Amino acid sequence: MTGGGATVNPLLDFNLRPMGARRNWKNVVNKQRYDATLQQHRNPSENDDLGCEVTQALRRAIERQITSDDTLTPHSTVHFTMQSNTFTHAFQSATFTVQEFEDRSARLDTYLHALTAKLNSNEEFALDDSFTMEMTFIHTPGPGSGRSSRETLWARL
Repeated sequence: MTGGGATVNPLLDFNLRPMGARRNWKNVVNKQRYDATLQQHRNPSENDDLGCEVTQALRRAIERQITSDDTLTPHSTVHFTMQSNTFTHAFQSATFTVQEFEDRSARLDTYLHALTAKLNSNEEFALDDSFTMEMTFIHTPGPGSGRSSRETLWARL
């Protein structure tokens, strides 16, 4: 995994095809399920780490979704799952802010390193596996938005 920068010559990227309509709840939660296939850009070398390449492809796919949604703010949160027929269970993320993706935070990097290790431990995993991915974006107002409790009290009087 590159230390915070973009992958120079990525082996893989995810092609995402939406499965069904995006589900929205009160303009706050947007949830979309995708059929995800890996697109291989070059032949793998012996120096390539397949788990790392998949993890970085996942990061880029989420970053593309963040970039394409101009309603998200740095305080909006992201949750994702990734499933393949060869995995015994889905990989479910912790909740991250859009800002953590934009800053490539240490917490996000730590999670992605752990995911890389899990992917590398799965001996059944192959480049031609198909995936199902689900991304949930929660539009969260920034700190200090809304009324303070004192303003609410005065509004009631």
